[in-house]
Amino acid sequence: RLARLNLGTDLEPRMFGAPNARKLLAALENARTLPLGRWLCAIGIPEVGTVSAQDLAACHASLDELSRSTILARMREFYRILEARPAKRQDPQGWESATATLEAMAREFEPFGLAAPAKGKSRDWLLAFGPTLVAAVLDFFASTAGRQICRRLHELGIAPAGGTPGKPAAEGLALAGKTYVITGTLAAMGRLEAAEKLRALGATVTDAVS
Repeated sequence: RLARLNLGTDLEPRMFGAPNARKLLAALENARTLPLGRWLCAIGIPEVGTVSAQDLAACHASLDELSRSTILARMREFYRILEARPAKRQDPQGWESATATLEAMAREFEPFGLAAPAKGKSRDWLLAFGPTLVAAVLDFFASTAGRQICRRLHELGIAPAGGTPGKPAAEGLALAGKTYVITGTLAAMGRLEAAEKLRALGATVTDAVS
Protein backbone atom coordinates (compact mmCIF):
# COMPACT_ATOMS: atom_id res chain seq x y z
CA ARG A 1 0.00 0.00 0.00
CA LEU A 2 2.81 2.38 0.79
CA ALA A 3 4.50 1.72 -2.56
CA ARG A 4 1.26 2.55 -4.37
CA LEU A 5 0.78 5.81 -2.47
CA ASN A 6 0.14 8.58 -5.02
CA LEU A 7 2.11 11.73 -4.16
CA GLY A 8 0.89 13.48 -7.30
CA THR A 9 -2.59 13.91 -8.74
CA ASP A 10 -5.04 11.69 -10.58
CA LEU A 11 -4.05 13.32 -13.86
CA GLU A 12 -0.32 13.27 -13.08
CA PRO A 13 0.28 10.38 -10.70
CA ARG A 14 3.61 10.08 -8.91
CA MET A 15 3.85 6.87 -6.93
CA PHE A 16 5.92 6.57 -3.79
CA GLY A 17 7.43 3.35 -5.16
CA ALA A 18 8.63 0.05 -3.72
CA PRO A 19 12.29 1.13 -3.11
CA ASN A 20 11.19 4.19 -1.12
CA ALA A 21 8.64 2.11 0.77
CA ARG A 22 11.31 -0.42 1.78
CA LYS A 23 13.68 2.37 2.90
CA LEU A 24 11.00 4.06 4.98
CA LEU A 25 9.92 0.84 6.70
CA ALA A 26 13.54 -0.06 7.41
CA ALA A 27 14.15 3.40 8.88
CA LEU A 28 11.09 3.08 11.12
CA GLU A 29 12.21 -0.33 12.32
CA ASN A 30 15.72 0.97 12.96
CA ALA A 31 14.34 3.87 14.99
CA ARG A 32 12.94 1.39 17.52
CA THR A 33 16.46 0.44 18.53
CA LEU A 34 17.95 3.94 18.75
CA PRO A 35 19.33 4.87 22.19
CA LEU A 36 17.50 7.02 24.71
CA GLY A 37 19.49 10.16 23.89
CA ARG A 38 18.25 10.16 20.29
CA TRP A 39 14.66 9.68 21.40
CA LEU A 40 14.87 12.55 23.89
CA CYS A 41 15.81 14.82 20.98
CA ALA A 42 13.05 13.41 18.81
CA ILE A 43 10.14 13.93 21.21
CA GLY A 44 10.86 17.65 21.53
CA ILE A 45 11.31 18.33 25.24
CA PRO A 46 11.79 22.08 25.78
CA GLU A 47 15.39 23.12 26.61
CA VAL A 48 16.73 19.65 25.71
CA GLY A 49 19.24 19.69 22.87
CA THR A 50 21.63 17.10 21.48
CA VAL A 51 24.20 17.39 24.26
CA SER A 52 21.81 17.62 27.21
CA ALA A 53 19.77 14.70 25.80
CA GLN A 54 22.88 12.50 25.84
CA ASP A 55 23.74 13.65 29.37
CA LEU A 56 20.22 12.91 30.62
CA ALA A 57 20.27 9.49 28.96
CA ALA A 58 23.63 8.64 30.51
CA CYS A 59 22.24 8.78 34.05
CA HIS A 60 18.84 7.16 33.40
CA ALA A 61 18.37 3.57 32.32
CA SER A 62 15.14 4.13 30.39
CA LEU A 63 12.55 6.67 29.32
CA ASP A 64 10.24 5.43 32.05
CA GLU A 65 12.93 6.04 34.67
CA LEU A 66 13.59 9.52 33.32
CA SER A 67 9.88 10.36 33.35
CA ARG A 68 9.88 9.62 37.11
CA SER A 69 13.43 10.84 37.75
CA THR A 70 14.30 11.05 41.43
CA ILE A 71 17.62 12.62 40.43
CA LEU A 72 15.99 15.58 38.69
CA ALA A 73 13.38 15.93 41.44
CA ARG A 74 16.19 16.13 43.97
CA MET A 75 18.00 18.68 41.80
CA ARG A 76 14.87 20.83 41.68
CA GLU A 77 14.79 20.79 45.48
CA PHE A 78 18.50 21.69 45.51
CA TYR A 79 17.86 24.76 43.36
CA ARG A 80 14.84 25.73 45.48
CA ILE A 81 17.02 25.77 48.61
CA LEU A 82 19.79 27.60 46.75
CA GLU A 83 17.34 30.28 45.59
CA ALA A 84 15.94 30.73 49.11
CA ARG A 85 19.35 30.77 50.84
CA PRO A 86 19.75 34.04 52.73
CA ALA A 87 22.65 36.39 52.14
CA LYS A 88 25.72 35.52 54.17
CA ARG A 89 26.15 39.02 55.60
CA GLN A 90 22.51 39.42 56.58
CA ASP A 91 22.02 35.98 58.10
CA PRO A 92 25.32 34.10 58.60
CA GLN A 93 23.73 31.27 60.55
CA GLY A 94 20.96 30.75 58.00
CA TRP A 95 23.48 30.88 55.18
CA GLU A 96 25.68 28.27 56.87
CA SER A 97 22.73 25.97 57.52
CA ALA A 98 21.44 26.19 53.94
CA THR A 99 24.96 25.74 52.52
CA ALA A 100 25.54 22.62 54.62
CA THR A 101 22.27 21.20 53.29
CA LEU A 102 23.23 22.03 49.71
CA GLU A 103 26.65 20.42 50.09
CA ALA A 104 25.09 17.24 51.49
CA MET A 105 22.56 17.13 48.64
CA ALA A 106 25.24 17.76 45.99
CA ARG A 107 27.18 14.74 47.20
CA GLU A 108 24.16 12.59 46.32
CA PHE A 109 24.80 13.41 42.66
CA GLU A 110 28.50 12.54 42.70
CA PRO A 111 28.03 8.80 41.97
CA PHE A 112 26.23 9.79 38.77
CA GLY A 113 29.00 12.17 37.70
CA LEU A 114 26.55 15.06 37.96
CA ALA A 115 28.24 17.28 40.55
CA ALA A 116 31.63 18.92 40.87
CA PRO A 117 33.04 19.83 44.31
CA ALA A 118 32.82 23.42 45.47
CA LYS A 119 35.77 25.69 44.76
CA GLY A 120 36.79 28.97 46.29
CA LYS A 121 35.06 30.79 49.11
CA SER A 122 31.52 30.55 47.74
CA ARG A 123 31.15 26.87 48.67
CA ASP A 124 28.68 26.47 45.81
CA TRP A 125 28.53 23.17 43.97
CA LEU A 126 28.32 22.87 40.20
CA LEU A 127 25.59 20.51 38.96
CA ALA A 128 25.50 19.07 35.46
CA PHE A 129 21.93 20.24 34.79
CA GLY A 130 20.83 23.81 35.41
CA PRO A 131 17.52 24.80 37.03
CA THR A 132 15.87 25.71 33.72
CA LEU A 133 16.62 22.33 32.16
CA VAL A 134 15.61 20.42 35.28
CA ALA A 135 12.27 22.23 35.48
CA ALA A 136 11.62 21.80 31.75
CA VAL A 137 12.15 18.03 31.82
CA LEU A 138 10.11 17.44 34.99
CA ASP A 139 7.28 19.68 33.78
CA PHE A 140 7.23 17.98 30.37
CA PHE A 141 6.77 14.49 31.77
CA ALA A 142 4.17 15.77 34.24
CA SER A 143 2.17 17.33 31.39
CA THR A 144 -0.64 15.68 29.46
CA ALA A 145 1.45 15.68 26.27
CA GLY A 146 4.41 14.08 28.01
CA ARG A 147 2.30 11.34 29.56
CA GLN A 148 0.63 10.65 26.21
CA ILE A 149 4.00 10.28 24.46
CA CYS A 150 5.26 7.83 27.09
CA ARG A 151 2.04 5.83 26.91
CA ARG A 152 2.09 5.70 23.10
CA LEU A 153 5.72 4.56 22.95
CA HIS A 154 4.91 1.85 25.48
CA GLU A 155 1.94 0.72 23.34
CA LEU A 156 4.24 0.51 20.31
CA GLY A 157 6.77 -1.57 22.22
CA ILE A 158 9.46 1.12 21.99
CA ALA A 159 11.72 1.16 25.04
CA PRO A 160 14.96 3.05 24.29
CA ALA A 161 17.84 2.17 26.57
CA GLY A 162 19.87 4.74 28.45
CA GLY A 163 22.99 4.53 30.56
CA THR A 164 23.91 2.79 33.78
CA PRO A 165 22.62 4.74 36.80
CA GLY A 166 25.11 5.15 39.59
CA LYS A 167 28.13 4.86 37.31
CA PRO A 168 29.77 7.65 35.33
CA ALA A 169 29.20 6.83 31.64
CA ALA A 170 32.81 7.45 30.58
CA GLU A 171 34.54 5.56 33.38
CA GLY A 172 37.51 3.55 32.13
CA LEU A 173 36.87 4.27 28.44
CA ALA A 174 39.58 5.25 25.93
CA LEU A 175 38.39 8.82 25.26
CA ALA A 176 37.18 9.66 28.78
CA GLY A 177 37.84 13.31 29.62
CA LYS A 178 38.22 14.41 26.00
CA THR A 179 35.82 16.79 24.24
CA TYR A 180 35.06 16.82 20.51
CA VAL A 181 33.21 19.15 18.15
CA ILE A 182 32.19 17.66 14.79
CA THR A 183 32.03 20.01 11.79
CA GLY A 184 31.87 19.67 8.03
CA THR A 185 31.03 16.49 6.15
CA LEU A 186 32.43 13.07 7.03
CA ALA A 187 33.07 10.57 4.25
CA ALA A 188 32.32 7.39 6.18
CA MET A 189 29.31 8.36 8.31
CA GLY A 190 26.96 11.15 9.37
CA ARG A 191 27.62 13.50 12.26
CA LEU A 192 25.09 11.84 14.58
CA GLU A 193 26.62 8.42 14.02
CA ALA A 194 30.11 9.82 14.59
CA ALA A 195 28.98 11.51 17.79
CA GLU A 196 27.49 8.27 19.09
CA LYS A 197 30.71 6.39 18.36
CA LEU A 198 32.73 9.02 20.20
CA ARG A 199 30.40 8.92 23.20
CA ALA A 200 30.58 5.14 23.24
CA LEU A 201 34.34 5.57 23.79
CA GLY A 202 33.76 7.95 26.69
CA ALA A 203 34.19 11.29 24.88
CA THR A 204 32.05 14.38 25.34
CA VAL A 205 30.60 15.81 22.13
CA THR A 206 29.50 19.44 22.09
CA ASP A 207 27.95 21.76 19.52
CA ALA A 208 30.57 24.52 19.65
CA VAL A 209 34.13 25.24 20.69
CA SER A 210 34.34 26.62 24.22
